[in-house]
Amino acid sequence: MREARFMGTVTAMAMHDMQNVLAIVRESAGLMGDLLRINKDVPFKHREALERAMGHITHHVERGKGILEAMSRLAHATDDNQSESTDLSTCCRVVAQLTERLARMKKAEVRYTGGAPALIVEAGTMPVMAAVFLGLRLVLDQPGADDRVLELSAENRAGRPVARIATPDLK
Repeated sequence: MREARFMGTVTAMAMHDMQNVLAIVRESAGLMGDLLRINKDVPFKHREALERAMGHITHHVERGKGILEAMSRLAHATDDNQSESTDLSTCCRVVAQLTERLARMKKAEVRYTGGAPALIVEAGTMPVMAAVFLGLRLVLDQPGADDRVLELSAENRAGRPVARIATPDLK
């Protein structure tokens, strides 16, 4: 357990550093955009390409922020105060965010479709995230059509919290 806490602590610190890196990239892209807008009447051969590139930078900075937030949640899953109960909705959202790459490799997409605002389960955050991930991985490992969409949600069924994995056409 000490090794898991070490991993969580070091990962959390690295996530904070990466958030600072993304903030600098975002601010720099914003400054470049401001300079282009201020000088919009000045001819510039590559203006369109630069504006497109800044749009890509902004999009990926936001994507990176989401991944870092999810990684931070994962890193803090080893904290003492998260070993007895956790929020299933948050766990599902984090796992959906962190499995984007796996889903792309399987030619699929995972969407967190929400659910109850807070569904507390009597289990630690790490085991709950691992269980949701394993269920999602089992579904992704099954043969299926390219570009399939999996919807992940946390629901209250008959008074019990449930993680649900479904495809939109098989509800």
